Amino acid sequence: LTQDWSGKVWLNPPYARRVMDKWIDKLIYEYALGDISSWCVLVNNATDTRWAQDLLHEASAICLLKGRIRFETPDRQDKRGPLQGQMIAYQGERTDRFVRTFRLAGVTYQR
Repeated sequence: LTQDWSGKVWLNPPYARRVMDKWIDKLIYEYALGDISSWCVLVNNATDTRWAQDLLHEASAICLLKGRIRFETPDRQDKRGPLQGQMIAYQGERTDRFVRTFRLAGVTYQR
């Protein structure tokens, strides 16, 4: 969070409740400054939280994923699956392409 962000950003922030808002705030701030040209974010679909509401307000498109993404540890061991569903939010000049691509992975919405 102390680093400058620029260009195209892929963000899969830590899912801890106490820090998620800091990551989303940073993303929105850097985009508003013009330092980020586009972003794509993988997060839990906790749409009732402040950070998710802020993210959805700024996104040009979202995908509510079918199923849940399973992650691996660095030594390729399966981790326990996530406890809730996930979404991918996008902001940038290629919204139509995002929607065409991600509609295969779940339900997409575009603003």
